[in-house]
Amino acid sequence: AYTSRVESLTYVKSDDTLWQANDYQTAPTGGMDAFTLQTTQTIPRAADFYGAANLGTTDKNYGEIETIASDGGNTIYVVNTVNNRHLCGADIEDLATIYKLERVSPSGDFSITDWHLLPSASQCPDVPICNYAAMVVIDGAIYFGGNREIHLYDYSSKSFSMNNPEITLDSNENLIRDMAYDGTYLWIIGYNSIQAKVLKFDWKSKVKVKEYDIYGLASPRGLAVTGDEIFIGENDSGYINIHVFKE
Repeated sequence: AYTSRVESLTYVKSDDTLWQANDYQTAPTGGMDAFTLQTTQTIPRAADFYGAANLGTTDKNYGEIETIASDGGNTIYVVNTVNNRHLCGADIEDLATIYKLERVSPSGDFSITDWHLLPSASQCPDVPICNYAAMVVIDGAIYFGGNREIHLYDYSSKSFSMNNPEITLDSNENLIRDMAYDGTYLWIIGYNSIQAKVLKFDWKSKVKVKEYDIYGLASPRGLAVTGDEIFIGENDSGYINIHVFKE
């Protein structure tokens, strides 16, 4: 596995690979075999997003790669978030940007096919979803998690459904750091600087069915689920561990 700063994990079911997003420009975002955690493919490094498809983006669009989510098949979404979201307007250091990566066959490599800026209103600190801390793809639809809320995002119209969150966590369930979907259940990892919680929701009913308290992890950032295995990426001072738990 990579030994740099993991921010998010996702599982690609079609070829049994685990992917990580990493916000350092020198570190790759790429895939690992879910069993051995050995690298199988590297998609563009953060600094390579500029030239990957001549997209016309600048370093404000790829200097803070934060979140990654797979639809389970041949599409991956990668998000560049705002490094300092308390700076609004012309002073924003980074631009919230979503990239769509696709491959033409199950054995092919991913490449960037589309991108756009995420809604500018969500770059201001009073919007709960604005930090783009977590993303998940469920039945082809994109959902973002920020603070304790999960909202639907329409990629085509570039807009959020802000009025009614899909799920709102209780205050004791911590802030959302990453999400995963296994086909039936939505999994959420929350963290409050002391304790991590892994929450399991029945997606259809939006009802929490299990909660796991996890201690001893320093700044857990990534979450992926494969069958009965739960992968958690831990990020502390540049040292990365990917822990595997059995439910």
